[in-house]
This record gives sequence, C-alpha cells and structure tokens, in this order.
Amino acid sequence: MPDLAERLNAAIDDGFTVQVSTYLRADRVTPKSRNAWRAAGHETFKHAADGTLLMIAGQSKGKPRYAAILSTCKIEAFR
Repeated sequence: MPDLAERLNAAIDDGFTVQVSTYLRADRVTPKSRNAWRAAGHETFKHAADGTLLMIAGQSKGKPRYAAILSTCKIEAFR
C-alpha cells in the first residue's frame, strides 16, 4: 500500500485538489501547482527521514522549503 505522500500526489495527478487546513490557515494544492513544482524537480508531498509528512511551502534561495503536516491538520481532496 502506498504511503500518504504518494496517495496525495496520486490524487492530485488524478485531477483532485488537496487542501491542508490548520486552525489559522488553509492551503490548496491544485494539479496546475503540482505540475509547476514537478517541472522544477520537486515533489509536492514527501516524508522526512523521521517519517513526518511534509508539504512544499515555497522556496528560499532556489531551494524548496517544506512545512510539516501535523496530526492536528485536516487533509481533504475534492474536484
């Protein structure tokens, strides 16, 4: 069974928009934004070495910045 990062990336590839929400903020990842990051050579969702789920949150000095997705976050996929 694929891990959560792989399932989220696959859902976006299938045309879904994934929204990650916290108490203060909600970020949406559309197929268009995933394709832009993929063209730059970066995955939208991945796992850190310790298993923490990460989501791309921009870039700094040409390198991607990733933010941790904690268990208190709500993750939804919709068309």
